[in-house]
Amino acid sequence: MEQIERILLQNHLTFLATHRGRVQYGSNDIIYIESDRPEFTYELLGQNSKIEELKPETKAIQQLPWNKMATTQLLSSGFQPTISLSYMMLGKNLPPWRERNDLTVEKVDCADRMDIFSYVQSKGFNETQESFDHWHPWLKAANDRNLKNPTQNFYVGVLNGEPVGTVLSVCDDTTCGIYAVATLSEHRKKGVSTTIMSQAIQDARARGLDIITLQVRKDSYVEDFYRHLGFQRVFTSDMFKRN
Repeated sequence: MEQIERILLQNHLTFLATHRGRVQYGSNDIIYIESDRPEFTYELLGQNSKIEELKPETKAIQQLPWNKMATTQLLSSGFQPTISLSYMMLGKNLPPWRERNDLTVEKVDCADRMDIFSYVQSKGFNETQESFDHWHPWLKAANDRNLKNPTQNFYVGVLNGEPVGTVLSVCDDTTCGIYAVATLSEHRKKGVSTTIMSQAIQDARARGLDIITLQVRKDSYVEDFYRHLGFQRVFTSDMFKRN
């Protein structure tokens, strides 16, 4: 495994540990992600992980690209491919970003502002009221837990007094991970997310963090969007599920 790949993966694991559930490290490079949501409960297979070491109850796995197991072994064990994640990093020579002078980017610094962040984030990710009602309390609880986390910054974009977008940055010694990029549907494709992300990246670089990373679905519209902003794919990782 290359050093930069390890760095990008570690930032993602930090996010998972603080916003999705619990991260545990097992033998032979297996990493367990445990959550009260089945969508976020799975095992990551590292370099030396073997199929027989999976827990019997394991329903989902993420095969890291340096894992030596053949895909045929997973298929024969009942796993089927679902999606692939693309781990991306911001390059050095960036194209111009569309940024709005009329949008104010505010950092969340209190519980009331976090309520606004969680509402906009949940609305941006969930198109129906049923889906919003399902996810909003859970996302809000995770955000509230991290309000005072010194490694995380929550940003809200405000347009004409109305909160319209969110971004979360998760930082460590060298890296800033971009998460929770959400924009209300009526304000999409108007430079909201790029304006908020730009502020988050400026703040990260002011702290001396040179590596800016995020994860998206491979070959998706969103990956194309970030590629046009100057992000480059570093590696991909396949997801599998079984009944």
